[in-house]
Amino acid sequence: MADNSIDYYENLAREDLTCPKNGVSLDISGYAVRLGLIRAKWARFLYNENVIMQEAEQDLETIYKDKFMFFTYDSEYTVDKKDIPMLIKADDEYQKANKIVKQQSEKVKFINEVLSALNSQSFYLNTAMKHILWQSGETV
Repeated sequence: MADNSIDYYENLAREDLTCPKNGVSLDISGYAVRLGLIRAKWARFLYNENVIMQEAEQDLETIYKDKFMFFTYDSEYTVDKKDIPMLIKADDEYQKANKIVKQQSEKVKFINEVLSALNSQSFYLNTAMKHILWQSGETV
């Protein structure tokens, strides 16, 4: 599974949220037909990034558990149990894993926003097509 950056998704979103032109005019009907496929593509992105986020969260939990066990039983210093969470959160390994989880969460939020915008596109395209039909004298 590829680990795509937010920039990658941003560039794709620009393309996918822009109605293409057919010559000088917008290709509304062509875009409307492709919109379902575009939404499916973004749903797949969301699925993939959620899987990565779940793995990152699992890694973070494992690090937390391992550090907790270390500070409880293996540390050369006696550590008060109420101080252990603070020590774990200050640990470099934990902080790096937590950063990955946060970045992954932001990717998932971004993809959800793109999906939401694509869903809104359906409404706008429907309205535009009805307007075009109305202008040509067709009934909707």
